[in-house]
Amino acid sequence: MVENTRLKELATEITRLKDLLAEVCRITEVMERREPELQKWMEHLTLREQDAENRFQTLESTLGSLLQTETPPSTEPPPFQVRNVKLDFPRFDGTDMQNRANVFPTWVAFTRALETEFGPSPYECPSATLFKLTQTSSVHDYYT
Repeated sequence: MVENTRLKELATEITRLKDLLAEVCRITEVMERREPELQKWMEHLTLREQDAENRFQTLESTLGSLLQTETPPSTEPPPFQVRNVKLDFPRFDGTDMQNRANVFPTWVAFTRALETEFGPSPYECPSATLFKLTQTSSVHDYYT
């Protein structure tokens, strides 16, 4: 009986190993199919790297030659020139104020000046507007 149990365990282990071997074979096939594609990508990346290196060397040499050559002074101004412009804005120093000039000595004078400046126009007559009012509905409608 112990032998039968041991044989069953071995058979189970052999089956598991066969399944593992089949999985390894499947993975190997997938890897072999993808290898040419990966090789193609590696070649592409190598070419891009070489192209970038060539461009960098070209830029580096061009920049070096531009820095070494002296340009003759130009008679034309540069197309866009930035200048630092300092603007001096007036600052309040307390002078020239209305209360120092004593323009409005009293509150009444100040309010009259406001009314004159912002009050109704002498050409407008509020009483004329009042007299032109007409009744359009009843008094009861007005109260409601």
